[in-house]
Amino acid sequence: MLAVLDELKKSGGQSISENAGVNTVMADLGDAMNAVAASELATVCTVEAYSVLDVAGMNYAESRYELDAELFPGRIILGAETFPTHIDGNWDLVRRLP
Repeated sequence: MLAVLDELKKSGGQSISENAGVNTVMADLGDAMNAVAASELATVCTVEAYSVLDVAGMNYAESRYELDAELFPGRIILGAETFPTHIDGNWDLVRRLP
């Protein structure tokens, strides 16, 4: 992403603002990634694997945190990689979903 960011801005790709930094661009992509992560397909495709793990790694998928707290209350989730611009919402999730 870093390698092509300036070119994407020049070409108008993805409606990137001229002043947008990499964190903003990646966070915008994160909305699409979170939509996929919260889908029924993601639940179905991960339920077996996560059932045998001590910790479910969900990088860039904070949309699953509340959903999985309801569907799988004993599941421990680790989001080691998240979008910097989502930190306020993520911290709220950490506090509410220990």
